[in-house]
Amino acid sequence: MKMLAYLASAFLLISIIEGSPVRFSDRRCFARLRQVQLEIRANGDIVSDPHYVPECDSRGIRWRPAQCDHHDIGYCFCVNTTTGEPMNRTRSHYHTKELLQCDTDVPENKRCQNRQQEYRNFLKNWELRQANPFYYFPECNQDGTFKALQRDSINFFCVQTTTGEKIPGTDVGPGSNRPLIEPVCQAYSQQ
Repeated sequence: MKMLAYLASAFLLISIIEGSPVRFSDRRCFARLRQVQLEIRANGDIVSDPHYVPECDSRGIRWRPAQCDHHDIGYCFCVNTTTGEPMNRTRSHYHTKELLQCDTDVPENKRCQNRQQEYRNFLKNWELRQANPFYYFPECNQDGTFKALQRDSINFFCVQTTTGEKIPGTDVGPGSNRPLIEPVCQAYSQQ
């Protein structure tokens, strides 16, 4: 009990030195890191989801945007920096997470153009072509958001206009009798 009180006061002192005071309970990333450490000691592995050892900001409140899976060496992904939950369709095979550019802190009106540039960068680098995490080159609206209707080399599909994340179940392939148009995808995106 004394140790817990000591740790709480140490975290409070650090937070005061770094800026605004932060309660121990607000340090969700550090709390998750501690939970993972205890699971590894007790079970030899991480038993709860998500299955990775989190990297936190210096205050332990937020997760760093790019994380790596320690079971599948070289697989990294983007996470929600507030919750630590992996973001869909960002898992990619890299040997370093610095190559994975997570745009969680990029304003919504810049994400589509950033994704286009990242796609171009991957195509330029021969070694990274096989590990390209972007399965389509996005089309952007004038305001910088993603167009709701996108396509890859085969299918049309709908995406979230703020993130570019594919909406499950909206794929329409060649010869389909179910037409997919921008207004339909916009309706999906707003749900």
